[in-house]
Amino acid sequence: MERTDQKERVPKDMDLFERALCFAIEKHSGQRRKLANIPYILHPMEVAAIVGTMTDDQATLAAAVLHDTVEDTDATLEEIEEKFGRRVSLIVMTETEEKREGIPAAQTWKLRKLETLSMLENTKDPAVKMLWLGDKLSNIRS
Repeated sequence: MERTDQKERVPKDMDLFERALCFAIEKHSGQRRKLANIPYILHPMEVAAIVGTMTDDQATLAAAVLHDTVEDTDATLEEIEEKFGRRVSLIVMTETEEKREGIPAAQTWKLRKLETLSMLENTKDPAVKMLWLGDKLSNIRS
């Protein structure tokens, strides 16, 4: 019989990407895309599929499917690190914008985009760049 974590319904003997996909499905459950009335999970799945055309690295693929969990659900970076490892959490962190509490998102949009561009310019990690490209391509398609 498969072992599962008490808090999550994610079997422990799945590979890293499969566990990340199950976690993302659970966390994004009930969410819909803003511009299309489709299940939100299709976006992180598409991002992972795009990233999968560039790499077979499990940590990068796991981060791709998890990239919006911290920003858009109750998941935390600490939880991501605990369940999927430091490498995955570090990649997810680069794709998680810092929301400014009490300030409308529209007022911080430009600052958040400039911070992202600065991070991309300064990183040497190809996983971070692949994830960013996959996310933007998926967003453009929608």
